[in-house]
Amino acid sequence: MPERQTNTLSADLEKHPVVFAVSALGILVSFVLLLCSTGTNDIRSWESFAKQIRDGGIFALYAKDRLFNHPPLMGWWAWLCLEFSSLLGVRFAIVFKLWPVLANVGAGWLLWSMWRKRGGTAKGARAFALFSWALCPILVAAYHGNTDCTCVAACLLAVYCFEVRKNPLFAGLAIALAINVKLIAVLVALPLLAACRSRAELLRYVLGSAAGAVPFLIGLAGAGGAFVRNVFGYTSSYEIWGVHVLFYSTQKLPGVTPEGLNSVVRWYFANGKYFVLFAILALTVVGYLRQLDPARLAAAAMVLFLVLTPGFGVQYTVYPAPMLFAVSLMLGMRFSVVAGIFCALVYASWSLPVYPLESVYHGYSVGVSFIGFAAWLTALFSLPECLRPGEVRGSASPE
Repeated sequence: MPERQTNTLSADLEKHPVVFAVSALGILVSFVLLLCSTGTNDIRSWESFAKQIRDGGIFALYAKDRLFNHPPLMGWWAWLCLEFSSLLGVRFAIVFKLWPVLANVGAGWLLWSMWRKRGGTAKGARAFALFSWALCPILVAAYHGNTDCTCVAACLLAVYCFEVRKNPLFAGLAIALAINVKLIAVLVALPLLAACRSRAELLRYVLGSAAGAVPFLIGLAGAGGAFVRNVFGYTSSYEIWGVHVLFYSTQKLPGVTPEGLNSVVRWYFANGKYFVLFAILALTVVGYLRQLDPARLAAAAMVLFLVLTPGFGVQYTVYPAPMLFAVSLMLGMRFSVVAGIFCALVYASWSLPVYPLESVYHGYSVGVSFIGFAAWLTALFSLPECLRPGEVRGSASPE
């Protein structure tokens, strides 16, 4: 953290000690959950990947296990977490999930800095406190056991670099990092092109983003077709979520047959990614024409992803959360509460009678899916605010 920012934070701590104490309690909750849980079966998969990388290398893993669909840096990172866990004598899950928890803390700091600049010290402190207690990011980071919180924090860093630092090159580097955590970050990288206000800014942003290609080229050189198949051919699990819920809600309409409905659902599951890409490209154009600020562009991109995604994992709910906080504290908190309740019910329904706490995937019940649809609608209804022209300002947000 730059010295000036450190001094600023120290001054804000003195001005708003109670608010930052509340923030610290929220962060403490995350660490307690981290320590007393293993998480979902995703963490078991990551531990297996790490052991296979240790024994045979990452390139062999791409060929051996099609479930390893992550960029190379995340495979090597899992291996490092395994080595540290052995060295320290602690569970792999604790070391691996420490980084998403810290990524959430970093995202809170970014939101503090952004809102402080927009609306003053009190606004910044409130943003940090609210995000520190945001239920969805807490559960996905401290419990689930995947890299999604790290990815979205890097995307938020790109927004921060545009808005606060006025540095498109660093924004591009942040996006390069995010893409090397998960490819989903590409959906933010494209709309942020519209945040560039000159050719020079565009060139610096693209140059920074291009650095993210290096690990992919290494993966391609080392694993060839297996790397392309695993990373670029990956499709999420089919679940009753979002658009699929809308499809099934038509089953009582005249002329709708179960066979025809299932055919439509299967078609969207196979081809829905093209709708997502088209929506993101349209957002990029609209963002350029309406001169949307980086926060709104990134938030709209993540909302469109969650709303239109043909495949779903419960951890995907974390992607809009910090981005919506960057647009409006009310929108961010509203979504995080509803999505967090959904996540909590999912993890509870999958839970095993063991300690540390652990959950194993076995689908979504009808009742839980209903709460998931409420989270989906909450994300959808936030889209108009994300697409509203004009820069985000403290007085412009509907708090």
